[in-house]
Amino acid sequence: MSWEEMYRQDYPCKCGKSTFTEIREMDDWNRFREYRVINCPECAKQEQIEAEKQKEKQIKNEKRLRELAADIKASFESSYADEWSAFFQPFKSKKDAWQLAHKMGVENKSLSSFYQFYKGISIEEYAKNLVSIRNMEKIIATLHIQDTILSAKVKEARELMKITFLAGIH
Repeated sequence: MSWEEMYRQDYPCKCGKSTFTEIREMDDWNRFREYRVINCPECAKQEQIEAEKQKEKQIKNEKRLRELAADIKASFESSYADEWSAFFQPFKSKKDAWQLAHKMGVENKSLSSFYQFYKGISIEEYAKNLVSIRNMEKIIATLHIQDTILSAKVKEARELMKITFLAGIH
């Protein structure tokens, strides 16, 4: 398998002293890849500095996200875990618990995947597994929790998750 150059174009670089080259290639399986080569030493160095800054920022965001996740989990477990478990107590079958969770939007697995994934787990354990940053806003709304500190942490964590996800795409 080899890559064949399909497009090459030079453009002026940011400082205007040189150029950068955009290159697009295609392989034997019709996959494309694009990249650019910075022909200017000054701009290449500046881009490397910016990339290092972005990486440092990403590391800080990930660290903060881990801290928030631990804080949110500890806060929820100490104050609201019993209420959340009690919410699922009336259900006699796992299917009923899944239907409620699915309706609330805190469960995204199909019923068959749910049965495979949670085989041998009690409804109470299932409820505990639903507690995550991704689901926390819906859980807070469902339980009518009026905790501004918890809500603020969840909001910050969700924003950091978006930033972290978008940084991983580029």
